[in-house]
Amino acid sequence: MTPTTQVNLQNIDAEFTQNWQTLCIGRYSLKVPPELLQGEVTHSMHYDGYKLEVIPNQSQADFDTLVKQTQAKIRTLPAPEGLEAALHREEVPGKNQYLVAYRSGIDKEMPFLSTPEVLSIKGYVLIENKILYAEASALDGYKNVFEGDKDEQGNTINWDMEFKKQYFLGQRILGLAEPAILNRSGTLKPGFCVGNAVLIAGNPVTEQLAKYKAYNRNRGYSFTVRVDYIGRLHEKKLLSDDKEYDLQTNGLGGSVHSRVDQGYAEYKWFYESWQKGVLDHPYIQINFDEELDHPRHGDIAFFDKAFLNLMASFHLRE
Repeated sequence: MTPTTQVNLQNIDAEFTQNWQTLCIGRYSLKVPPELLQGEVTHSMHYDGYKLEVIPNQSQADFDTLVKQTQAKIRTLPAPEGLEAALHREEVPGKNQYLVAYRSGIDKEMPFLSTPEVLSIKGYVLIENKILYAEASALDGYKNVFEGDKDEQGNTINWDMEFKKQYFLGQRILGLAEPAILNRSGTLKPGFCVGNAVLIAGNPVTEQLAKYKAYNRNRGYSFTVRVDYIGRLHEKKLLSDDKEYDLQTNGLGGSVHSRVDQGYAEYKWFYESWQKGVLDHPYIQINFDEELDHPRHGDIAFFDKAFLNLMASFHLRE
């Protein structure tokens, strides 16, 4: 029988983790050593079909300039045949919000479509000293180029209606965005966290994807946290590891694959579970390698302790 380890927030070693920092990924949070938040860091955040990004250190003037630059760029686009302008829809519902849809030409994710069948949707919202940027694409139903397209149920697709749905989701994201402020207990509020700085307060209509990845060649580690709420993880076939066991953290049951020897450590934890009607696929991986001159190389006890404390802090924000 596979052994089971259970950890939770109460098992965190306060002294060992006193300098650790909170990281929020989508609807989950965890504490990690500061060195895992350094190096080449990438985020991938998707919510209801929109790619999300946080731009730090922004002012009202920066926001106004960004909007004006976007408007100026759109004015340079050629007007599609039969239409007067490239602009499809634009609104500024408040001083700190802007959402626009325009006929942009070839879409990166759908290169087989050429102008003007693809609409780009871009939104900005200023939240304190940060700008949340949201971007999506939609097909334009202004003419019958898609007449006869069917969905999975065989119904004819109304692309104009599909665009309106996608545009509405952009309005919703901007309206639900708020600062990710730590409360008195030291935990983040519920919601979908973007860049450790902004929350989308609410549940998605369609899908979510959150990923954080840090890689530091000089310090000898890579660190990945991924939460895929709709798709399926492909990392099911892992290496032939030295150790495998079940680990439950704060009610989230998953499997650990680890391999630790002198100078090298690799930990992988993943699980599948339904949370509030949504299928989640959290996945955490940490690699330390002596060949990359990690200062802790050879310290197996440190690797194990750090991993268990990190997993004890991993939880779904209710």
